[in-house]
Amino acid sequence: KEVVIPATGFNIIVSEPRNGSAAADKETAQPGEEVTITVTPDQGYQLSSITYTTASGESTDITRDKSFIMPASDVTVDVAFMKSGGGGGVTPAENKITVEDPVNGSVDLSKDKAAKGDVVVITPTPDEGYETGDVTVTGKDGKEIPVQDNGDGTYSFTMPDGPVSVDVTFNEVDDGGYEPDCPSKNFKDFDPNAWYHESVDYVVVKGLMNGIAADKFAPNDTTTRAMLVTILYRLEGKPAVSAENPFDDVADGQWYTDAVLWANANGIVNGYGNGKFGPMDDITREQFATIIYRYANYKGYDTSKAADLSGYEDASSIGSWAQDAMKWANAEGLITGRTATTLVPTGDATRAEAAAILMRFCETIG
Repeated sequence: KEVVIPATGFNIIVSEPRNGSAAADKETAQPGEEVTITVTPDQGYQLSSITYTTASGESTDITRDKSFIMPASDVTVDVAFMKSGGGGGVTPAENKITVEDPVNGSVDLSKDKAAKGDVVVITPTPDEGYETGDVTVTGKDGKEIPVQDNGDGTYSFTMPDGPVSVDVTFNEVDDGGYEPDCPSKNFKDFDPNAWYHESVDYVVVKGLMNGIAADKFAPNDTTTRAMLVTILYRLEGKPAVSAENPFDDVADGQWYTDAVLWANANGIVNGYGNGKFGPMDDITREQFATIIYRYANYKGYDTSKAADLSGYEDASSIGSWAQDAMKWANAEGLITGRTATTLVPTGDATRAEAAAILMRFCETIG
């Protein structure tokens, strides 16, 4: 569920276009690098559109700039060309296309004059904080010309006989209640007023946790054992690992391998026994408490506090191996009850709970 960045970066695949050629200035790139696309149309053709699509299916139009900032994903670049209407011979009469002055954005056209029957592509570019609203094309007689939404941020229409005007409105984006500088504002899968919002902001800024996608944090998804030890490994600065691997279910070269070996070598995790660690197993709340407790001891922090858990009706279900850890975590306010009377020690820890526990640990203990 965590995004793993290959050492060589993510792949850039340029689909072979018709009626021209296209190439990227690099084959792979790290997230945040600029990638530039060079296009060469065949004679009689011109560029229509350039879009790139991430592995999750999200498409972005880059026709205007012919460049983009590499996301944390492989991308496929699609380039389309269309007839330019030229060629040196007699061409049909062309009429002017006027763009009404836009507010809160800009508008580009594939051509500013066109003959009857030509397809014209409109590319609106909203200013930051705005999105494309209505796109209308009006003919000389005041009749509205049908406009097609191409689904990639561009629009197109077929030129009538006579001049036309293009009018694009840009609407303010609904921020959903997020502050403009909120680190979690791109996550669309939780309410900004949720109890864990501050915790998610914290772990994102500190680089302890990422979203499972650019627009998803998945707060109610479970946390795995591999995720937690990887977070602690990041918190420790990702030290070099030379320990032997005692687990036959932790393969070499995985995104969590070094973290598990580091945690095991320092007594932070022991596994289930018989060579099993269970990296992809969902972590329970008592396991979470135990691993954090052992990490605190490894760091030399004071772990002497112990809460009386008898007020929780399910306290008897805490494993004997987790008793001290749960008492300490509860006393420090790291893991509180899910209700006033239940700790749910064997319940799975969600990603939202993991973010909250980590923020509390870092701010009050570590």
